[in-house]
Amino acid sequence: MATEGRVAVQAGETGIFLVTAYLTGVTYVRCNLFKPLRQRSGLARYNLNLHALDFVSTLAGVAGSFILLNFDCWRRACLLVLAAVLYDVTLRTVFFHREVLRLRRREPSLTRDRAYQRVRKRARVMVCR
Repeated sequence: MATEGRVAVQAGETGIFLVTAYLTGVTYVRCNLFKPLRQRSGLARYNLNLHALDFVSTLAGVAGSFILLNFDCWRRACLLVLAAVLYDVTLRTVFFHREVLRLRRREPSLTRDRAYQRVRKRARVMVCR
């Protein structure tokens, strides 16, 4: 009976670690995805790398949430997953709008819709040219 409690605690810690890895990966990707290429660091230079890192961190988040659902209180796990999804949406929105504002400040003649299109196009994955 004592080993079951220990396994549940270790699984809960593993689930929280995986969700934390998801949050860290998402923060890094969202911070760099909408930036111009010249302002990005080495790993974030290519959109394909960023999207792969986003995919891996999403897998870690899903695995962590299922581990928490299996071994921990389901209410806490659902709240953690909901908070992580809201965090992702908020980060995406904030960094997207920050880049649109930066682009419009740099080019005053640019309309809002055209700036949105430019930033969206920059964030897309271009595998073949």
